[in-house]
Amino acid sequence: MSINPYKIIYDFPMLILRNIVYLDNASTTHKPKQVIDAIQLFYENHYAIPYRAVYSISQEATELYEKARRVVADFIGAKFNEVVFTKNATEALNIVALGFMSKLRRDDEIITTTMEHHSNILPWIKISKLKGVKVRFISVNQNGELNYDELSNALNRKTRIVALTHAS
Repeated sequence: MSINPYKIIYDFPMLILRNIVYLDNASTTHKPKQVIDAIQLFYENHYAIPYRAVYSISQEATELYEKARRVVADFIGAKFNEVVFTKNATEALNIVALGFMSKLRRDDEIITTTMEHHSNILPWIKISKLKGVKVRFISVNQNGELNYDELSNALNRKTRIVALTHAS
């Protein structure tokens, strides 16, 4: 499936309305019309809290939530129970960091890069101060590409977490 960048903009009402190019997607990503329509349909016809009640609308919301997890899992090649929805990457990274915190010991090491968003730096810095672990930063070259030799050399028996950006 190929995406035509000249046609896809028409799926984003605000961008067309304002005739702008929006480049701050690391902060807030605009939603295409299809997503807006699906959310509106859900709010108008199915809105209830999933997993928390026995009444029919809540059970329906749970089924829709689980269906969405299955669709995402299939799309990314993951198992159903490996998909977790959070409101954004910052929340997800904080959950991961806090989840690993109890496993970390003084002098353990966390490796990340100098190209990370603050959401993938600040949780590790906080943990380093609380637990006495070391955060190591791998550099990038002039093209913004990861220095793989430096990363390879940084990995050692003290490395417990490697937290890298997949795309930015």
